[in-house]
Amino acid sequence: MKAMVKLKHLISMVLALVFLFSTFTSASAFKTQGIVTGRLYNELSTNLTAFQEFQDLKLGWIRIEFEEFYGVPAGSTFTSAAVQANKTKFQQVIANAHSKGLKVLGVIANSAIPDIPNFPNTDASIQSFKSAVQWHLDNYNVDAIQIWNEPSANVKFTNTNLARYAKTLIEVYALKPQYPNVKFVGPATANAEAGVWLGQHGYGYDPENSIFNSTIMLNYRAANNGKLPLDVISWHPYGTQGDPNGNFYFGRTFATYYNEIKAYTDVTGRNVIGSYPIWFTEYGWDANLVGEENQRIYTERMIGLIYARPQIEIPFLYGFRDDEDGPGTEDKAFGIRKNSLFGYAKKRVFYPFASHSSIVGLFTQDGVNEWTVDQIIDKYLSSGGRAAYGDAYRHSNAPWYGDKAHYWGPGNNGIIQQFNNGSYGECGILLKVGAANAYLLKGGFYTFYVNNNGPYAYGWPTSDEYYDSATGYVMQKFENGKLRWKSGEAVTWVSN
Repeated sequence: MKAMVKLKHLISMVLALVFLFSTFTSASAFKTQGIVTGRLYNELSTNLTAFQEFQDLKLGWIRIEFEEFYGVPAGSTFTSAAVQANKTKFQQVIANAHSKGLKVLGVIANSAIPDIPNFPNTDASIQSFKSAVQWHLDNYNVDAIQIWNEPSANVKFTNTNLARYAKTLIEVYALKPQYPNVKFVGPATANAEAGVWLGQHGYGYDPENSIFNSTIMLNYRAANNGKLPLDVISWHPYGTQGDPNGNFYFGRTFATYYNEIKAYTDVTGRNVIGSYPIWFTEYGWDANLVGEENQRIYTERMIGLIYARPQIEIPFLYGFRDDEDGPGTEDKAFGIRKNSLFGYAKKRVFYPFASHSSIVGLFTQDGVNEWTVDQIIDKYLSSGGRAAYGDAYRHSNAPWYGDKAHYWGPGNNGIIQQFNNGSYGECGILLKVGAANAYLLKGGFYTFYVNNNGPYAYGWPTSDEYYDSATGYVMQKFENGKLRWKSGEAVTWVSN
């Protein structure tokens, strides 16, 4: 009987662990991350440094805005020498991205096309724009194309001609059969407001001049079984630069705001978004407006909210670096790194973004308490990154932690993040709570440490491994002593 009770108890424990493990892993599945690169095409066409960081961060996508006509002489055409030079740069950027396993979302807006007379207010001008889009698709091996950017905030598309943008989307989507592997993305509105969606939701816009309630869009959907002339619905949820869990958009939380947009129906009662995948092709906070610490906190919380909504397929953080221009510029300080005036230094927001994309550091679904461990992420990126560490993994002694950093040691006085499948093999980054630096533990030292009670027996590491020329040993220091090894000998412990 006692044996049966013990067996039942063991089975209950195993089932509990299986449930806990499956619940944890399903709740924390990582999304593909993207980032907006800004005007870095000169650098990105000649230098792979930023791409290496994108790869170390395990990003899936970058967003580039085609600007062949930016800064070129007036009256230039696609065959002009200056435009051709810019085209060559963009082609190299895309090739570099693909060489690092990144996909590319290209954006076509004002500076990607020559001046088209009367665009978009005549059908002939829309056909000229369509030809310009086709030129881009013929010349650039992009994985997705965004048709315009923030049309509701753009001089070409005002609140009185958004039906013309609907026609533009329809005409451009007619190219889809020629480019079946390219995703067509839109409408990429800022906050999904300004009459773009319904035009009848209390903001004073004429429904006929919204995109989805325009006659041409209603007729298109009626003739195409309710489909939109898009593969992906996108918008830019900037809100009013408030806390996504608080006053995100005129007194509404992000959750309320998102649910309102998801529930939008056109004048026929048909839901607009339906089951279409959603991309946030920009989101973020301006540190000049909210401060660097709130930029970090709000981004942390937003990532958690995005995780909880599986229809949001790919979020693109805006952006990689702060704008190079001075105070008063439009883009300001949205970057995860500062600009060249500050040596491209990491900002606090870098760490939750890196934690999310690299599967490095602590993670909580609600963005509260420990989210990222800055020192662990810095160590990971400065000592080999993805190639050296491989992937975060579930240690067999503690599967319930999933693949995240977790507390360990007496009174949970330290944190360990474990990795495998990189050039270091099975390894870990360790940090004592309150310490300034994290340290790498790998090879025989890692195996010895984790299999012999680690911090309980030896304390936390106080150095990386190093070669001691006086003794001929490879060593690593810990609070209570050091580990040492030389060829032909086993790893041994030497107490202080």
